[in-house]
Amino acid sequence: MPPDEVGLPFEEIWLETIDNVKLHSWLFVKKKEFPTILFLHGNAGNIGHRLDNLKGLLDNCNLNVFIVEYRGYGKSDGVPNEPGVKCDTQAAYEYLLQCDQIDSSKILIFGRSLGGCLAANLAETNVDDKNIKGIILENTFTSLKDLAYHILPITKYVHFLFRLKLDTLSMVKNTTVPILFLCGQKDHLVKPEMMTQLYKKAPFNKNTKIMRFKDGTHNEMHYLNGYYPTLNKWIQELDLK
Repeated sequence: MPPDEVGLPFEEIWLETIDNVKLHSWLFVKKKEFPTILFLHGNAGNIGHRLDNLKGLLDNCNLNVFIVEYRGYGKSDGVPNEPGVKCDTQAAYEYLLQCDQIDSSKILIFGRSLGGCLAANLAETNVDDKNIKGIILENTFTSLKDLAYHILPITKYVHFLFRLKLDTLSMVKNTTVPILFLCGQKDHLVKPEMMTQLYKKAPFNKNTKIMRFKDGTHNEMHYLNGYYPTLNKWIQELDLK
């Protein structure tokens, strides 16, 4: 379903990565001077499955939103793999840096689950870039290896996943920007303890916080009453002018 069918004016953007993969994305601009969130989605589905969340952000927060579909997802070309999806998020970030419809000096990176790991990687990769003002990690695993132990107790599959480097814990400790950790206490996929570990590993910053939602599940926290006020309060505390 395209966003305009739920009342969201948008621009469809096609990106090309450094390794020549074409990516599908949507840009939602409310006001140029607002901060822009780069939205990095989780493993399941495509960007169309995030419309409720996108609409909630645009209706309740003073934000612009850019969401990209990783390679092999939705309309994007290619086959997903770890180096590839990291390359995809970098291409999306670089698009925002040159986009004249937004203020590229006020970028926030949001990631849920897999997207949270990719958000942390993007912040680490661009650690000296002052345009990234903060990252938001929602229900994000400490590492794919840790997640595998939790959801795949069959040893041979766990050992296969050991070869992947989706290690959010090691990335978070190398970030310098404020981080908002959004933790669902009823998340049965990513254990809440993983979010606590990530929070404790993050470098000290007065605006780095963890917010726990007692009824929060893995993919549905944005339906809870306090969700958008929590985001708004944190963004206001960043004092992005």
